[in-house]
Amino acid sequence: MEPKTGGLSKTIAKKANRVARGNGLRAALFGGDDGRGLWDALGECRRYLLAFVKWTAVGLLSGAAAGIAGAAFHWCIDEVTELRAGEPWVIWLLPVGGVSIALLYRLGKTVGANEVLEAERGDTPLPWLTAPLVFAATVLTQLVGGSAGKEGAAIQMGGTLGARIGRLLRLKREDHRVAVMAGVAAMFASVFGVPVTAAVFALEVASVGSMCYAALAPCAVASLAAVYVANGLGVKPMHFEPVAFGALSPANACAVLAVACGCALVSIAFCRALHQGVRWAARTVKDTAWRAAAGGTVLLAMTLLCGTQAYNGTGLALVYRAVNEGEAGALSFLMKLLFTVVTVSAGFRGGEIVPSLSIGAMLGVTIASLTGFDARFCAVIGVLSMFCAMVNCPLAAIVMGVELFGAQGIAYYALASAACYLLSGCGGLYHGQLILQSKCEAKAINIHAKA
Repeated sequence: MEPKTGGLSKTIAKKANRVARGNGLRAALFGGDDGRGLWDALGECRRYLLAFVKWTAVGLLSGAAAGIAGAAFHWCIDEVTELRAGEPWVIWLLPVGGVSIALLYRLGKTVGANEVLEAERGDTPLPWLTAPLVFAATVLTQLVGGSAGKEGAAIQMGGTLGARIGRLLRLKREDHRVAVMAGVAAMFASVFGVPVTAAVFALEVASVGSMCYAALAPCAVASLAAVYVANGLGVKPMHFEPVAFGALSPANACAVLAVACGCALVSIAFCRALHQGVRWAARTVKDTAWRAAAGGTVLLAMTLLCGTQAYNGTGLALVYRAVNEGEAGALSFLMKLLFTVVTVSAGFRGGEIVPSLSIGAMLGVTIASLTGFDARFCAVIGVLSMFCAMVNCPLAAIVMGVELFGAQGIAYYALASAACYLLSGCGGLYHGQLILQSKCEAKAINIHAKA
């Protein structure tokens, strides 16, 4: 007689099914041997949520600090510019202003924009004294009529603020570079009123060909917060009259390429003149105070010979005139270039991007007068092309075009940026900038921008 095993088999089968279901639930929650469970997924979500909270806090703190500092900086620049315009005799203080700046910088260790770019890659500490000194020196430069901008000061102040906030929040060492980038984006945005451009610029400028997307959230939050705070404190963003771009056509494309080529060539000459001028001045006059006095005297003589102070200061008035009215002297772009080279070589502070925007705008008008293209259209393309060529940031240049001049001409912005980025070579304004990818072929080169 055979044993009855049917009931036993069913019992074993039921237990096996219960165990299998339990193992399946356990694997779904905690992960099996070859997979991840719900608990691991929730842990990863928590990690990203905490990162979002952390970088939002960094962005908000950077934006608030930069918004306040940027508003104060903007107000001081406007006030001293109006003072100099109302009191033309102030230009005679150029040598005194230069000496004062040189002595001011002997108070302590500071860094420039190149070191900030290196800090964005995690290589260089940023002394806290940089921010107040470059603030005071830039305002003094504008008061006496040096031909310099304000973005260099914005980059240095923003990087320093970001570094201090990183230390305040006790961020990890590798996170400090992201805090520096957020500070740069915030200060750039508060000074120029272009938040998206500022965020893209901060991501793009330090390492050309590789963007740190981990910094996207803090840079975006910081730049938007900075503009909000600065606007609330009375800072008005740049505004230009609408420009008729017209439909995409071969004629307009030729105009864009003509201006882009001209700006690429001028940018190469401008960058080399700036770097060579600084080196030559340092070799010729060792003492920084005497160098500033000599440079200030040369600037004063140039101003008196020109009979106008149009080329002193940031040059924003020249940009507005070229873009809004389509007017510029035939060689006015060259005069602004020479004024800026002498200013920077002498040791005055500020930056070179805003003067380069005016050079590009006036060069665009000059090319338009020679070719018969629309002057205002060419001035806009000149602004963006020169910006792209000087800092090797084509994406930031395209976004700047949209924020300043509207999205209607985005196809032209892209064409101008692409052409100018390629034609300007591997040089640039910042020798601290790292160019990771070749502009001519698909290969890595990993070199510093040629100075």
